[in-house]
Amino acid sequence: VSIKDPKYNTIQYFQIRDPSTNVWHTDLIFNRSLEGIGYIVDIIVAYGPNGNLWEVHKGQAVFKVKLLDGVAYMDGIEGDLKESSVKAHAILMTFSWGFLMPLGILVSIYRAQFAKRTRWFYLHRFSQTLGVLLSTIGFALIVIAKNGGKETHWNGNHSIIGLAVMIIAGIVTVFAVSRPAAEPEGLCRAVWKFFHTKFGYGVQILGFANIFIGLKQAYMQEYFQDFTGRIQSAACVQIVIIGAFFLFFKCLELKVIADSENPVSVPTMINSGDDDYFSVSSNENSGEIFFHH
Repeated sequence: VSIKDPKYNTIQYFQIRDPSTNVWHTDLIFNRSLEGIGYIVDIIVAYGPNGNLWEVHKGQAVFKVKLLDGVAYMDGIEGDLKESSVKAHAILMTFSWGFLMPLGILVSIYRAQFAKRTRWFYLHRFSQTLGVLLSTIGFALIVIAKNGGKETHWNGNHSIIGLAVMIIAGIVTVFAVSRPAAEPEGLCRAVWKFFHTKFGYGVQILGFANIFIGLKQAYMQEYFQDFTGRIQSAACVQIVIIGAFFLFFKCLELKVIADSENPVSVPTMINSGDDDYFSVSSNENSGEIFFHH
């Protein structure tokens, strides 16, 4: 195949199959004037699995070519950095939005089940703060990795949802830091509580769903299949643990409700002259029942 391009005299593509290995490769041959570009040019290449298949490349490299003598040398390669960053990103985000954040929300919802009323708040604040911190680190790692690999940002559902999640999480964090006093609960406190809780629930749903959207990407399934399987298993374990916490708090709540609806009557002994009586009283019955002893 030969095509014409205004920047190049002629560009030729050749698809060649190696008969010994049955592997296809493409050769690109072009001519270009040295005028205006200097004597060293950059060539960006990508590498991936062998075979004539349409697949996402695993990494990229930059070569500098000296046009006068044809000597080429590698300027940088981003595959290893990208792989480690992707794995760290997946671990941090899965732990943050799959465990820490949901736990903090559960603690807040069932705050009445804590013996010390301030204990739930400290646990809620700790889990949410740590979750935001770890997810911010994970977000920064993948942004840096994409910059290093010269990849396009925000070009898929996972990256767009991830960006929205981090923006909303930042808003919720600002709301949490600037919360009005709890007592007396006026208009400002009511408005703050509405936005803090609704935004918090919404970003949790998005963050949790985005874990599995990210793990289902073709890139993760192709190049990190074993790692992706382990992360998915860890996410499922976290779901089971959060579910166990939910059932525990729910049972405590139902027990409190049942105790309030069915108070226990405590018998007391009354001495009246020569006769002793047992008096059984109830919170729902202002009268007394006497049993002669």
